[in-house]
Amino acid sequence: MILADLFIQSPDLASFQEAVRGLAGDFPFHAAAMIDLGTAYFARHPETARDRDMEAVLLGYGLVRVCAVERIVRGLSPEGRDFFRGVFKDASGVGRLLESRLGVEPSAPATSGSMNPKVRDVLRDEFLRVESELSGLRATIDEIPKGSIKERFVGGISHLFNVLYVVRLNLKNRGIMLEA
Repeated sequence: MILADLFIQSPDLASFQEAVRGLAGDFPFHAAAMIDLGTAYFARHPETARDRDMEAVLLGYGLVRVCAVERIVRGLSPEGRDFFRGVFKDASGVGRLLESRLGVEPSAPATSGSMNPKVRDVLRDEFLRVESELSGLRATIDEIPKGSIKERFVGGISHLFNVLYVVRLNLKNRGIMLEA
């Protein structure tokens, strides 16, 4: 119940995020842990079919994203963790963050020849790892019984899949091939 306990002890999403980030992705995040977190969330933000508080729904999605992001970036380089945290926080900055990470100027042609091959390869490998980890989380969420808890988890990670799609497009536009 690590995540559920952290949520119960945290007065807001920012303090929960700080506490979760402090775990460096080293926390149980199997279906039972997700259900425990969802149960703690709904204890604080009860919901009925007729009484849905959109602010609480968005908070639930944010809660899921905090945990999911920290879980999927664990094991990456510090630069990789910062990059993916940044793009998941603000998808409109994908291009800028990608250029910064690759060490290319915004006006540079969109080719892989204008970047450090080692950085390019590391970023490609990190992207594929994050994508795989997120798919694994989706499979775990599928184990949660139908209901409000599962809905919050599915809604929370859907944004992450959308952002990874934008990152994938930006990588391809830079000439970074992700398929063999």
